[in-house]
Amino acid sequence: MKPGRELDRSIAESVMGFKNVHENDSYIDEPGTEFIGGMYISALVYQPCDDIPGYFLEVPKYSTDMDASWEVVEVLKNKGFTVDLSAYPIDREWLEPPYEGAKSKEWVLKRTNIFYQCRISEYDASCGGWIHVIDQSGDTPSYTICLAALSFLDYKALD
Repeated sequence: MKPGRELDRSIAESVMGFKNVHENDSYIDEPGTEFIGGMYISALVYQPCDDIPGYFLEVPKYSTDMDASWEVVEVLKNKGFTVDLSAYPIDREWLEPPYEGAKSKEWVLKRTNIFYQCRISEYDASCGGWIHVIDQSGDTPSYTICLAALSFLDYKALD
């Protein structure tokens, strides 16, 4: 699964426990703007409570926004799971001296690609060990957190 709204929907339902997650075409009228009348937008929304029918909030972009994906980490930690996120440099590209603006004969790092790894685990005190350990890797921290969260909950459901 790639980063995007399909993954965000899965996180909203499986991890965050949101109900009634769906695409919604909403009419938006923004006061204070020069635009008159409003416009139609399509958004992935959920119903935060059953008490107010027709009241929806937009599902956060968990797979692409670090602040939103950190909410996923906090939910998992509150459930007693351990979440570790690591970054590893790969494919470093160096500038060999002499290069423009060089002040010494040292090599300078031009660019480093990074991959991220997220490990989610659960400690079982009765057996004194870690159970349900899942590792996932990805190109961005947000995406990696989401992949690991879904994999972990799927694995745990099999138990």
